[in-house]
Amino acid sequence: MFFLILLLLALGLAIYTTYLCLIASRRRAADRVLALVSDTVSQNLPLLQVLVYARDEASLWERPMLKRLTSDLADGIPLDEALARCDSLMPPLAVSQVRQGIRCGRLSESLRAAVRAQDNRAARRTAWFAPMLYLSLLVLTATSLAALQGNLIYPKYREILDDFGGQWPPFLDLTAGTLDFLAGLATFGGLLMLFVALPLMARGCGLTGRGGLSILADLIRWALPGWRSSERTMCLAVAARQMALALEAGATDAEAIDQLSSLGLNVIMRRRFRRVADLHRSGQKSLAASFAAVGGFPHHFLWTLATGEAAGNLPLALRLLADDYEARSDRLKQLLFSVVQVLGVVLVAAFTALQPLAWIHVWQGAVQAAMGR
Repeated sequence: MFFLILLLLALGLAIYTTYLCLIASRRRAADRVLALVSDTVSQNLPLLQVLVYARDEASLWERPMLKRLTSDLADGIPLDEALARCDSLMPPLAVSQVRQGIRCGRLSESLRAAVRAQDNRAARRTAWFAPMLYLSLLVLTATSLAALQGNLIYPKYREILDDFGGQWPPFLDLTAGTLDFLAGLATFGGLLMLFVALPLMARGCGLTGRGGLSILADLIRWALPGWRSSERTMCLAVAARQMALALEAGATDAEAIDQLSSLGLNVIMRRRFRRVADLHRSGQKSLAASFAAVGGFPHHFLWTLATGEAAGNLPLALRLLADDYEARSDRLKQLLFSVVQVLGVVLVAAFTALQPLAWIHVWQGAVQAAMGR
């Protein structure tokens, strides 16, 4: 029974990981479309014409997105709405950043910031795909080998028992007969992982797919120290960049903070920005004091805001903050990815070391039961 449960869990894990890879590949295609739009706008090229040309050489996931995007742009729909309509998996944060960039007249910079934020978030949220793939492949391979060993070893045990007059237990006949069917399932699962999941990981998402933006997932990630630090750093980088753009476009401090609460950030950061906006609107003159009163923001962030306000050049201070936190987010992404990779290697090594011991114990128990001990 344990053998069957282990195999079913391995197959379920393989199928679920393949499903996640498919979703991640589609989400990553949306990120590539966003990057194409960003490169086109930053180089002052005709956007609609470039998208039409790129549509002919696009991948399977990108082609319908580009068709919908070019059709909407040709109909006169604004770029932010066209991006939101081109696919349901287009990141809401990127759409809101593009919308803010259009309002502030800094579309090119907003697009670059959106692409960078999505790259960091994508790599961070699917770094755990690698251990899942390793573990699935290892369990399926071990199960297949065990099934083949059962077909080879059980007959030898039967011959030995016949020579010594032993009695072959009926449950071992059932187990040996079931192993053929289970070996087929394990082989199918292994092929599914090998020819579907791994190519998708390497080509489609490259460990940079993205999970959902549900509130529950945000809360779970926020509770984990590594996720919390990386997510907060990315959110602060996006917020500082958007505030700088809004202030340079002539918006007041209160209007710039109000725009932050409408960005597609996680629920906890949106709530904090909303509280900062309410506090600043209620009469708090200093922007840094409003952030400090709400709490949850790093001292470096508050100190830079206060310095920028004192110098009378808050947009420059916010831009410096955005550059600094984007660099930190890149470093945290690489660190988290390395930790998860090491964890995956440790899991694989531990499972590999325990697997022979487990099967030796199973075979010894089978022989002892067959010999009536």
